[in-house]
Amino acid sequence: MGRTARGSRSRAGIAAARGEVAVFLDADGQDPPEDIALLLAALAPDVDLVNGSKFTGTCLPGAISPLNRLGNRSMSALANVLFGLAITDSQSGFRAIRLERLRALRLEAREYEIETEVLLGGALAGWRMVEVPVTRDRRGAGRSGFKRIRNGLRILALILATRVRSFAR
Repeated sequence: MGRTARGSRSRAGIAAARGEVAVFLDADGQDPPEDIALLLAALAPDVDLVNGSKFTGTCLPGAISPLNRLGNRSMSALANVLFGLAITDSQSGFRAIRLERLRALRLEAREYEIETEVLLGGALAGWRMVEVPVTRDRRGAGRSGFKRIRNGLRILALILATRVRSFAR
């Protein structure tokens, strides 16, 4: 993951972004840049976030391990049940989000849970979210810093803590 964690880099990018829409994609070559057009085409005026889903799209061989697929699907199902979402790929790093809405969130995640934090924050804020099928290829560059147990538990803890905090409001 390098010296700066994913969440910190994402927050820095959000702060530096200009324009109306922020597009996120992983820098490892797994997300084809030509699929950005699919995200932007789905960003209708009443849509706040477009999530690129490898599970409704094309997940090429070697793009995700069976264990990571199971973890992602499980976390997505839990977030859907607890927050009334209909997302198939909660851990997607390939998204288009209205920058004004994104900046209104109070993001604190330091690692891979940033994607979940954005989804849950958007759900609690009443965002309209849609999902589009995208292609996911095997990693083309770099090494993943994702640690299945550590990061999976961080994501799970974030989902549960966010739900509990929302009841306290």
